[in-house]
Amino acid sequence: MPFLLALSVVFAQEPAEPRARQPEKEEEESSSHEFFSGRILAVSQEKLTVARDGSHSEPEERTFLLTAATRVEGKLRVRARVTVGYQSSEAGDVATRVIVRKQ
Repeated sequence: MPFLLALSVVFAQEPAEPRARQPEKEEEESSSHEFFSGRILAVSQEKLTVARDGSHSEPEERTFLLTAATRVEGKLRVRARVTVGYQSSEAGDVATRVIVRKQ
């Protein structure tokens, strides 16, 4: 009987609610990314300029900084369709990932 009493005391001390799960670092990083899709107007070692046509929204042109950490999937060339994942910083919009779409 003392054993059962000890067990009931232990279980009574545990919190009724499980602890909130801490968000993973990767989840936090991905939520701060923004995306922009369009066609490449110009590309260099340091910059990528992409234009979105006005068929579904206002025409817009953006320039992204390319760094050593930028992941590029496909070959960057003028007029290629791309989706750019980026983060805004004081230096400008920094491309973190560029995906070249099929023509």
